[in-house]
Order: sequence, then C-alpha cells, then structure tokens
Amino acid sequence: MENLELVIQSLESRKRTIEKSLWDRRQGKQDFSDWREYSSDQLMGRWGEIKNTLDMLNHYFKWNHNFILSYNKRKEFVIMPKQSSIIKSINDQGRITEHAIYTLEPFKALVCYLEQTINNNYNTWEYFDNFRDVTGQEHQTKRKFINEIKQLPNKKGYAYFVPNSDTIICAYYSK
Repeated sequence: MENLELVIQSLESRKRTIEKSLWDRRQGKQDFSDWREYSSDQLMGRWGEIKNTLDMLNHYFKWNHNFILSYNKRKEFVIMPKQSSIIKSINDQGRITEHAIYTLEPFKALVCYLEQTINNNYNTWEYFDNFRDVTGQEHQTKRKFINEIKQLPNKKGYAYFVPNSDTIICAYYSK
C-alpha cells in the first residue's frame, strides 16, 4: 500500500508541474520547468494520461479493495478506507448507544464526532491541518480531543472518556 501511495503522489506531483507549466505559458511567463521542451498540446496530452491513470486507480480501488481514492482539499488523490466507522457510547449503567457512522478511519471519525457534538465545530477542514507559515516554521493543529483520545487495548478502535461523567465514547470499524 505504501508503494502505491508513493506512485500516486508522484503522479499528482507531475500533474501539478504540468498545470503550472501550462499556466505560466498562458500568462506569458517564461517556463523554466522540465516541461519547457514540450508543446502545450503535448502537455495537455500528458496531463490527460495522468488524470486517466488516477481515475483508473480510483475505479480499481473502488471495486477490488477496502480502500478508495479520494480528493483532499488540495485536489490530490489520497487512499482512504472504504469501510465506515461507527461511534457508540457506554455509560456506567452498561447502556450502549449508537450515535453516528462516518466514512473515516476510527480515530478521525471520533475526532469529528467530538468536535461536532461537544464543540459545535462543523468546519472539518481545520481538525487535522498542519501548515508552514511564511517564515517556514511548521505548525500543527492542537485540538483538545486529539491528545485525549486513547487507542482501545485490542487496537481495533479508539475511546474518549467524557470528563465529569461515567461515559466512554468509542469509534471502531463497522462490519
């Protein structure tokens, strides 16, 4: 799986450099990229080949594996689990309640659920963002729940202990 991710990242990188080269040409800027020897028509052809390859990989994953290729916010393909995660809670009386189902891996599903239900934060793009500022310094989003979620002993899910209550909220892959 890791090798396939590298292939997809490489294809995405090539796609971006072709798009930048085409953009620079349309803006009348000089093209210093490795693509400068190619005509715009040739670049469009290569861009189409890369896009078709990514689409075929997406189709293959959708029908043959438990993963799908999906776009992230930078319009890059990423490998995502096809399975969904279920969110349940159990209280001190042993009552189990099913709350939600997310098409995310369990850790991210639990973070999303907690952000949405406890913090009323529905801006899912900011839950996991890491970024570099203009000085080049890297920043990681520190969400309250990310640091408080613990992996279950069986390694098949995650749990959050709700403060000032006897309730545990868990997330794991649904069957």
